[in-house]
Amino acid sequence: MSATYNKPMWSGDIGKWKFPTATGYICPIPSCWRNKIWRFFPISDRHDGIIGLNLIRQYVVAVDYDRREIELFTFGRRPPDGLAVPVTTPYGLIILPCAVNLTGDKEISGQVIMDTGANYYLILFSSFVRKNRLLLSGFQPESQSATVSLGVTTPVYNGRAAELRLGPELYYRDVPITLQASSSGESNRENLPDGSLGVGFFSRYNFTINLLQQRICLRPRSGLEP
Repeated sequence: MSATYNKPMWSGDIGKWKFPTATGYICPIPSCWRNKIWRFFPISDRHDGIIGLNLIRQYVVAVDYDRREIELFTFGRRPPDGLAVPVTTPYGLIILPCAVNLTGDKEISGQVIMDTGANYYLILFSSFVRKNRLLLSGFQPESQSATVSLGVTTPVYNGRAAELRLGPELYYRDVPITLQASSSGESNRENLPDGSLGVGFFSRYNFTINLLQQRICLRPRSGLEP
């Protein structure tokens, strides 16, 4: 991976990586991949590798899109900075509590994966969509497409939700959303998260991940509306 490493600026910090030419992303790697901190394999023409959850568990990780830097700090060396959202890490993933109000009249609570490698804003998975009858709620799709995973094609409906809440008090209005419909070949996903929050959301912030304190802190980027 093409990256430069700067030595720590003060005692107790690990330092930072800069990515002037390489493009990578933070993506939770299941905990069953024990002792695998870095994982390299062909992802696409635009990515060189994945930084996994086993690394993020060991440090406070600060991601700065504006400076194109990822900094690692030992626990206790990075003060809280920004809007805090509580997280948990079941399934070997970073999970955020959320609530979605599709049409402005009903809030439905769920849990979504933090996935900065996903090229969308927010997607709700088919089991959650079916359980809460979201496609019958008055939601007005703006477009329709499909996803293909393990040979199974699933229709998806793209539009906007009236409101998204993260944690107890962070509200976002008129947000892009994708609803995944059911397909005949899909497996039972009742025990998995309800959706995924992608880079369309996280790229609007510089953020810090602190799994010891079970939270992420979001700082709106300069010139971008949250």
